[in-house]
Amino acid sequence: MDNFKDVRAAMTWRAKLFGCTEDTESCLFSWFLPCVQYGRNVESLGEGIVGDRCQENCCAYTALMLCGLSVIASCTQRVSVRNKYKIEGSSLVDFGLSYCCWCFVLSQNHREMFHPDRLMEGNAV
Repeated sequence: MDNFKDVRAAMTWRAKLFGCTEDTESCLFSWFLPCVQYGRNVESLGEGIVGDRCQENCCAYTALMLCGLSVIASCTQRVSVRNKYKIEGSSLVDFGLSYCCWCFVLSQNHREMFHPDRLMEGNAV
């Protein structure tokens, strides 16, 4: 029975979507400098719009924001985090959350990658 709990826990988000109080730094970056938060996430995750460097992805995210298309980058990053940690979900839900709650999604992505449980498992970035 314990094995089932371990498998189930590994398939859910450990960082809450609206849990900005868990990491105020990532929350502030997500709200006031989302392009920087996206770039920080890319560097940690190792994949982004234009490679794995923070600066280039920060610029690319800004360009997408100016065109109203940053939801695409936020959504693909959320899918990457979800796939990396084998978290249940769907691309449709990822898109909806990235569209409606993009600041919270960027912060959650960051907090998920550095969640204490991930660090203890040796599964963090």
